[in-house]
Amino acid sequence: MALTSRFLALFRRRSAWPPDARFVAEQLRIRIGNEKAYFKGNIPERNAIAWLGYLAACSEWGVIDFGTLDELRRMLPEVEDDPSIQIALGREDPDEPVE
Repeated sequence: MALTSRFLALFRRRSAWPPDARFVAEQLRIRIGNEKAYFKGNIPERNAIAWLGYLAACSEWGVIDFGTLDELRRMLPEVEDDPSIQIALGREDPDEPVE
């Protein structure tokens, strides 16, 4: 079974749709806490960027509110030029060259 299929099967067993916001927020707190413990308090930037994108998607689709998003983002290390912000906001001019 592919990883994605296993993840979806696990998700379906854990929760109904739409998911309870408090349950999701607590699960994310636990997962980020586990990530911090795994890396002994130093989450690598690459992992932090992945988390920031994941949290942005959860917020954009209404799975977590902005207050929860802010709280969870503060659990992660600062990322200079966080790409999840620009992705969430969209590009105003898709023809604008990349610097």
